[in-house]
Amino acid sequence: MVHSLLIRIEREQNLYYDFGNKQYGDKMKKQSTFVFTGDIGFDKYMDRKWEDKHLITDGVLRFLHSSDHVVANVEGALIDLPPQDDTSGVKQLIHAMNPNAIKVLNHMHADVWNLCNNHILDAGEEGVAQTMKLAKENHVQTVGAGMNIEEAARPLLFDEAGGIGLFSVGYRRGCKPADVNRAGCLLWNDMERIQKNIDEIKKMCRWCVIVCHGGEEFTSLPSSYTRDRYHKFLEMGADIVVAHHPHVPMNYETVNDKVIFYSLGNFLSIFLHLRFDIPLDLSRLIVSYTQTPSSSPQVLLIFYTLLPGHP
Repeated sequence: MVHSLLIRIEREQNLYYDFGNKQYGDKMKKQSTFVFTGDIGFDKYMDRKWEDKHLITDGVLRFLHSSDHVVANVEGALIDLPPQDDTSGVKQLIHAMNPNAIKVLNHMHADVWNLCNNHILDAGEEGVAQTMKLAKENHVQTVGAGMNIEEAARPLLFDEAGGIGLFSVGYRRGCKPADVNRAGCLLWNDMERIQKNIDEIKKMCRWCVIVCHGGEEFTSLPSSYTRDRYHKFLEMGADIVVAHHPHVPMNYETVNDKVIFYSLGNFLSIFLHLRFDIPLDLSRLIVSYTQTPSSSPQVLLIFYTLLPGHP
């Protein structure tokens, strides 16, 4: 099953902040589109699936390639590990990916990898280091995790559509926190650092996007706890919240001129084949959300349901 989200963002005015020269200018790309994917995992159950030419259909690829940026949730480290003899109990939940899986990410044109999730440290700090090294070698930006808290919390800034700032946070029980000298993630309860990020982004950018890895797994609606937290991020100044982790798609909610997507579900993951009866045909649901382009993002939400290997 493939779940992804397309957000089209337009600028409000001509004036913008030039991040390279650190000054305001008057020329900027008027419109920018971002595709956010649900969870992507190539663990032992998906071994060598990156060699399947039909893993992602042409229609989905066209959708991905139609955007300016693809933000992929890479659910685990890209590192070459020896085979695990014991996969019983909790060890079956350890997820790391063969570095060859990058073939699929590159084929998707994924230029941003979200690394803030509960599996990025399954291969230890070396897994984080190798994943970030691989991203750099492939000219990909990473967000949400790093070798220390400064790297994990650092937002990405885009000179597009009035300026777009994006950073990622993860839920406390599953995502391991980064520290001054420890690899990990920026947690969603680190409100002081989150507020600092939002404030710094809004000084320069029209748009602040928070990618969240959190929520309750395999539920159809977010809990009141999760919903309150995402609403709090909007109150703090964020414009868009995009979430994953529950492994199923959830609803979205508009709050004045802001929007929350509670879960994108899975993009490429074994979970669906273990837990659900997937239909053989390709189904597609399109929901559009549009208000005044100058005051809110235009959102196109698309769900694809695919059988693995479907032509």
